[in-house]
Amino acid sequence: PDAEKVIRATKRFKHIFLSEALNIDDSNFFEMLKLAQEANIVVSFSNPLLYNPAYLSLSSEIIRPAHIEIRRKNKPESKSDNNIARDLIQDIEFLLSVMEANPKKIVQGGVGEHSNIPTMINTRIEFDNGGSASLIYNYLHDEEKHDLHIYQQAKHFFIDLINFETKIYELDNRYDNINKIDFNNPYVRI
Repeated sequence: PDAEKVIRATKRFKHIFLSEALNIDDSNFFEMLKLAQEANIVVSFSNPLLYNPAYLSLSSEIIRPAHIEIRRKNKPESKSDNNIARDLIQDIEFLLSVMEANPKKIVQGGVGEHSNIPTMINTRIEFDNGGSASLIYNYLHDEEKHDLHIYQQAKHFFIDLINFETKIYELDNRYDNINKIDFNNPYVRI
C-alpha cells in the first residue's frame, strides 16, 4: 500500500515529501525511481527531524551545542524491531547533522528487552569537538513522546517534536561569593 501511494503521487505531482520511512520492497522502490526519472522529479532522502516545525523555529539559534539529549517514549504495541531501528537511525543522523562533528566514543548505558523487543535503550555518544549526546528510549510507556534537550553555553532548548512546542531556558548569571550558581532558581524562562 505504501508503494502504491507514492507511485500515484509521483505520477501526479512534481514535489513529494515523505515524513516517515515506508515499507517498500526493492522492486517497487526501483519502479518509483524509474517513474521519478521519467517525470524529471529529483529524488532525495533527508531526515524528517530536520524539517520538524518545532526544530526549525529554533534552529537558527542552535550553534555548536555542548550536549543534546533525545528522549523517546512509546506504547509497546506500536513498536517492532524495524521501527526501533528506524528511530535510532533517524535520531543518530539528526545528531550528526546538528553536532557537525565526528563521533569519537560510544558509551553503552543499558538495554532492556521483553519478548525479544528492546524496551529501554540508554546510550551516550561523545564527539571529537568535545560535545556529547544521550539517546534515552522507553518503549513501555503509556503515551508517545519525542523530545530534544539541547544545551549550548548558557542556554537550554526544549523541543517537543510531536506537539511542536518549544521552550528556551537561560542559566541565571547570579553568583554567590564562592562562584556557584544560585540553585534556588538555576533556570529563567525567556
